[in-house]
Amino acid sequence: MAASSAFPPVFPPLRLNADIYPNSLSEYATLSDGGIYDNLGVNPLMRARRNPVDVCFVSDGGKPFAVSPHPTESGTIVLKEAINIMMEQVRGLQFARLQLSYDAKKGPKPIWFSIDSRVGEERPGDAAFASLVATDLKRLEAEEHEVLVRHGRALTMARVKSYAPELLK
Repeated sequence: MAASSAFPPVFPPLRLNADIYPNSLSEYATLSDGGIYDNLGVNPLMRARRNPVDVCFVSDGGKPFAVSPHPTESGTIVLKEAINIMMEQVRGLQFARLQLSYDAKKGPKPIWFSIDSRVGEERPGDAAFASLVATDLKRLEAEEHEVLVRHGRALTMARVKSYAPELLK
């Protein structure tokens, strides 16, 4: 959580010394929010020789776009929405990159799902509820935590059954 909150220039990167984060390349690692470099964490998966992985699960916690009946002319809001659109495009490109790498037998089999997916939903309404959980720095309420865990587990199992049933054996 501390690394995810590290968003320069607001919060500095989280420093982890080698006793906590062993790394043969340096005596420490600094971690920042993934959105700075790789919002979904898939770029390391593209280094197949260095990081051999057979299957990767990509959980996209990005919220779906909301359509407002009242457009804005506020430059700040327009800029924020433009960044959201750009991030949506980047997510699509990242998944396409993973899929092409897998198809060329140069990367792991990608299994992707989004927080708002109802395919595999354990209880009706879990996807909608999970999509509304704020990603700010507040502590999750017990119900939010329960639904996110249940929904994440259900989505993962649904994708495994559909796209990688060999993992269940």
